[in-house]
Amino acid sequence: MRHTRRFAPLLLAAAVLGCNVPVRPLDYSWEFLDIPEIQRLESTMNGRAFRQSDPSADAVHRKTVEIDFRRGELAVRARQLEGGQVVAEWSVSGPVYWIEKAVEDAIHKLHIRNGVVERTHPEECTDCIDVRGMSVLIHRYHLDDELRFALWDSIGHLPAPFPVFQSWTSFEEIE
Repeated sequence: MRHTRRFAPLLLAAAVLGCNVPVRPLDYSWEFLDIPEIQRLESTMNGRAFRQSDPSADAVHRKTVEIDFRRGELAVRARQLEGGQVVAEWSVSGPVYWIEKAVEDAIHKLHIRNGVVERTHPEECTDCIDVRGMSVLIHRYHLDDELRFALWDSIGHLPAPFPVFQSWTSFEEIE
């Protein structure tokens, strides 16, 4: 029993922060942020970009997602490589997004409003992908060592390489 108590905080932290914890936005009550909290989130994330690859950044077959807060906008880029060749690549970006906060937890949901969608592979097109229902979820944005992201596609319209990150995932910060 003594050992169980010693490891209980560690197990609890792993459960809360673990990468395999599924994201369930529908389980939360959401509220819009007030102006000071929006400004706090924007100032913390402004100028930063994050990347995650599955299974790894140097794998010959991989899916990569970037979440980019540089250039005063929110951008999400996705790329899938097979045998080192790009087979699918697209992005959605927009200078205006709205933010909701889960009442029960330190989770924020960002929705891009009037985003520009561009696909470069397998064929080029603009605004040809339905991104309604897509949002970026951020867990604990104010704590770099606990910062996690997930991508939510509430209507299932995102093309390859999604779905990739339906669980809380640590993204590497891009310099």
